[in-house]
Amino acid sequence: MTRWRPAALGTMLAAVSLVGAACQAMPVPGPTGDVAAVAGPWQPRPVEAPRELIRAGEAACRAGSVAERMVPAGHRFQFADVRGGGRLRLLFAHPAKSEHSLCDLRVVGGRLELVGGGHYPDEPHPLNRAIRLVSAAASVRRGAGPGELTMHGSTRAPIVSVRVVLADGTIVTPSVAKGWFVTWWPSGEAVFRIEGRDAQGALIAEVDQCGRACP
Repeated sequence: MTRWRPAALGTMLAAVSLVGAACQAMPVPGPTGDVAAVAGPWQPRPVEAPRELIRAGEAACRAGSVAERMVPAGHRFQFADVRGGGRLRLLFAHPAKSEHSLCDLRVVGGRLELVGGGHYPDEPHPLNRAIRLVSAAASVRRGAGPGELTMHGSTRAPIVSVRVVLADGTIVTPSVAKGWFVTWWPSGEAVFRIEGRDAQGALIAEVDQCGRACP
């Protein structure tokens, strides 16, 4: 079982409320389609995944009493972040508020399992910010210490693309849609900056791992 917690950097990365799925991973019933896009090596850029796999993931995130705490009935599916590494992360959002949820699944033995997620309360995007970091959290594996780092946030126009530059120079491209962005990386590197760019590629705004504007 993987539980998410805020990564420690001397100061807290971001205020988050995270919910572990259960004491044990929950197998996803029924066909899930081709899991190759999820089961392959981690990629710094998102990859395409079969619709059947995404639909199976959405159904899993909404199934059962545990999932109800992560993805309330009023939340609508927005998009999935798929980049290999055995992980599939789906973002759901309320149609009229900034309240939203993340759902985390993994591939085990060629099938999906629900392993965790988080529910985030209504907190409108600040009018004076083009990009906002909502959470950055390192997974914790029992007996193994910190694992991969997951982060997500929201954007305002004119930002249409986002990239994350890690302290070691690695560039990670989040999945971006409908004013949200989601990504993760396996190294657990917790020092980074987030760049938001417009349709012409011009840099509009930057924030660091604590959500502060970069100088």
